[in-house]
Amino acid sequence: MKNILVALDFTPVSNIIVNYAREQAMKFDADLTLLHVATAVRDLYIGYNLGSQDILGAGMPMYYSDEGVMEVIKQELENEHEQLTSYVKNLKGEDIRVSAVLKQGPVVETILEQADKLDADLIMIGSHGHNPLRRVILGSVSEGVVADACCPVMVIPSACGEENSRKEDTQEDDG
Repeated sequence: MKNILVALDFTPVSNIIVNYAREQAMKFDADLTLLHVATAVRDLYIGYNLGSQDILGAGMPMYYSDEGVMEVIKQELENEHEQLTSYVKNLKGEDIRVSAVLKQGPVVETILEQADKLDADLIMIGSHGHNPLRRVILGSVSEGVVADACCPVMVIPSACGEENSRKEDTQEDDG
């Protein structure tokens, strides 16, 4: 195993995925590529004044002018770039060969395209364990990647982080 693609969405499970990826990279002397797929601009902005929209998913509709929407998108991309850079710096500090890619587009398709481009031996991705209704309506990124990938996919459930936190809390209580 030489190339591992690590798909990150910057939710709490991302830290867990990076930890598992670190272990795999060290164990197999593999190269890591961290990938974040940002929402495509065309999915948020279709060329006219959007009015009151919940652009960032914060649950607070706000009014944006055309310039305001583009500024919000620009800031979001800059934040995502900073998060990727932070992960890369931490991993390079541990002598792990790592690179980062920030792309815009449909998430599942972009992950699969990047895996093909890198000739990935493994894709690592998180699962949020959303309820079945949400999965039916919106789909599941991890399920889409597993269904169409041409290499093995390691799906790390968000519950792993909760389980590890509980273990750490228990160890602290015992200590």
